[in-house]
Formats: sequence, structure tokens, C-alpha cells
Amino acid sequence: MEDLLLDRVLSRMMNELNEEEASKVNKLLEKDLQGEVSSFFYEKFPNMNDFFEEEIKSIQEEIEEKYTKKD
Repeated sequence: MEDLLLDRVLSRMMNELNEEEASKVNKLLEKDLQGEVSSFFYEKFPNMNDFFEEEIKSIQEEIEEKYTKKD
């Protein structure tokens, strides 16, 4: 579940980057500089915690929808 959440938030953030920013992040990831990637995202998206909260809510809704009995 944790991986799903991280994938969704990362995908969401990457989609909001311009080409230059996305290239910079990809280069940092290739060099395994995850601390720098985190710093970049926190600087670029000071509301990143909101992304996590929104994605958690979305996942919860999807689970409820899938497993709620429909009469």
C-alpha cells in the first residue's frame, strides 16, 4: 500500500514539472541522490503533504468502492 501511495504522489509531482525540472529529477535519481530529490520536491511543492493526504483519501475511496457490498 505504501508503494502505491508513493508512486501516485511521485507521478503527480512529475506531471507538474516542466521538461527541465523533470530532467533534473531524473538525473538525480540516476545518481541515486534521493536526499537531493526530496529537497527539490519539498522546495518545488511546499504543499506536498496535501498531495499525500489527497492520494490517501483517493485510495481509501477506491477500496471502499471496491469492497462495499452492493445490494
